[in-house]
Amino acid sequence: MTEEQLQQLRDVNKALRDKNEFAHDFFVHKARQEGYEPDFFGKVKPFTDEVTELTALWERLVESFVREYKPNQLYANQITQTVDNFETVAIKSFYGNTSLKRQLETFKSIKYVLSQVDEALNNLTN
Repeated sequence: MTEEQLQQLRDVNKALRDKNEFAHDFFVHKARQEGYEPDFFGKVKPFTDEVTELTALWERLVESFVREYKPNQLYANQITQTVDNFETVAIKSFYGNTSLKRQLETFKSIKYVLSQVDEALNNLTN
């Protein structure tokens, strides 16, 4: 991978961390409030589209990274699962009737894998 691709992976990874945090906060503090109704075309679809675009890029970059650098803490199935988890989170975070426990576990799982990517990237420079 070029230095530019590594930087792009860092940037996309951070953007996904931010999206995960936004979705978590929205789900916990807004979507679960009584009387809240999701705005599919105004909020859900645009957020989901952004996440889908970012995860597609992230998946390609992180797969190349794993192939080339073989970090100990990252595996192909984690990458695939994280993309799948993001697809779920992107939609279900706007619906308060989503299982709280399952959603919170999904947020944690995504955060863990993204932090593993950060750690592996940081180890390149150390």
